[in-house]
Amino acid sequence: MQEIKTELNEIKSKIEYNFNNINKNRENINQNTGALALLHTLNSNSNKYFVIWIITFMAFLGSIGYIVYLKTEYTKVETVEEIQQENTDGDNNYIGRDGDINGKAKD
Repeated sequence: MQEIKTELNEIKSKIEYNFNNINKNRENINQNTGALALLHTLNSNSNKYFVIWIITFMAFLGSIGYIVYLKTEYTKVETVEEIQQENTDGDNNYIGRDGDINGKAKD
């Protein structure tokens, strides 16, 4: 009879131990599901933020390109130096930079 009581006490202690482990595992599972839900939310938000970042970066590059275009477009200055001379006939001759007179090249 004594042996049966000791075996029952051992079984009872094992059952209590298993119940305690089951409760601990339930707490861990609940914590993990909360963490997984947070990760899924973070993943969907990070995809949205990545797309927003790409759009913003492309707008930035476009604005830099437009500034460079404007700078190069309006800084082109062609300097043409014309010298006006009067000859003896009273006609005015315009000598350009390349040496042509009145738009006609020298012979």
